Amino acid sequence: MDKRCVVCGKSHADFAHVDSVGANGGNRQKIKHLGLRSMSLCREHHQEQHKIGIQSFMNKYHLNGIKIDEKIALAHGLNMR
Repeated sequence: MDKRCVVCGKSHADFAHVDSVGANGGNRQKIKHLGLRSMSLCREHHQEQHKIGIQSFMNKYHLNGIKIDEKIALAHGLNMR
């Protein structure tokens, strides 16, 4: 919730999807985000996530992500319907 990178702790982290939406043709502006997993990543780690792939990134740093609930969706302006 404080938007810090879960890997290195840098502030002003990006919202990063764990459960991919774009690769499957999902429109991030229209999909229902509730229940999908996400995490906060600094720009460097977000780029690494895309470079090596989500699963490799998750395994490398021993991460699981968190499921988006209403509180998280509101904080990040995500679609809930």
